[in-house]
Amino acid sequence: MVLFHHAQGLTRGVHALADALRAGGAQVTTPDLYAGRTFATLEDGVAHAEELGSEEVLARGTAAAPERPAVYVGVSLGALPAQALAQTRPDALGAVLVSYPCDGHLFVDSGLAAFVPGQHRPAAAARTRLPRPAVTSPQSVRARRMRSGRPSGS
Repeated sequence: MVLFHHAQGLTRGVHALADALRAGGAQVTTPDLYAGRTFATLEDGVAHAEELGSEEVLARGTAAAPERPAVYVGVSLGALPAQALAQTRPDALGAVLVSYPCDGHLFVDSGLAAFVPGQHRPAAAARTRLPRPAVTSPQSVRARRMRSGRPSGS
């Protein structure tokens, strides 16, 4: 497995994730797209990634990936080289592209929070349940229409 880091760099949290995967029996390589630099805030890490440019991030990821069959895993920014390698390497075994578009407060109580130190906020919002979708499947649409007396085709 090749695990590419997020915009903050190859942080302790990324190393902890790799160690957890190794503890489960995986062979994990963690290329460093930032040549040793890490950033305390997401904003600083994103600014650095923008300075490098996506082509440079992709080139660094491609150059750092070992030439062997692998599953390519990319966390946020790391999804860029992970996806490209999974699509272009004939020996690619697959890809896991992890992207979390929220600011982290929704998973503060989960085990994922341990891998993103400083990016989660313990707040009331962390314990807020998301509303159930009003419509979850075609079957529920039909059931709702039947209860309301509307024909199923309308």
